[in-house]
Amino acid sequence: MKKVVSMIFVLFLFGFFATTQAQVQSGSYHFDQSAADYSLHKGDGNRTVEVEVKFNKPFEKTPKIFLSITKIDSKNDTQMRYAVGAKYINKEGFTLRVTAWADTKIAAIGGDWIAHEE
Repeated sequence: MKKVVSMIFVLFLFGFFATTQAQVQSGSYHFDQSAADYSLHKGDGNRTVEVEVKFNKPFEKTPKIFLSITKIDSKNDTQMRYAVGAKYINKEGFTLRVTAWADTKIAAIGGDWIAHEE
């Protein structure tokens, strides 16, 4: 009888944790002058580059997106003015956007992203 009760308890715990685990997906991004539509390295004013990120497996609910910058190559004779963000976030993916403004010149920028469903 103890074995049956123990087995039921273990199966219950397994089922509970299997259904309450959060889904997490991650990836990286890199933009540089080799892309045809890259403009962060030249000109003045607002310049933006975007990429659409598709998740390997869609989430059940819209996830939260966390972004980081792990590398940046820029001119050192101007101030650094840039923003990295996610927009159009849904269960299937999001758009990652990097913007520079004023006289900032960015030759390359890259980082990582994490999508997390609570």
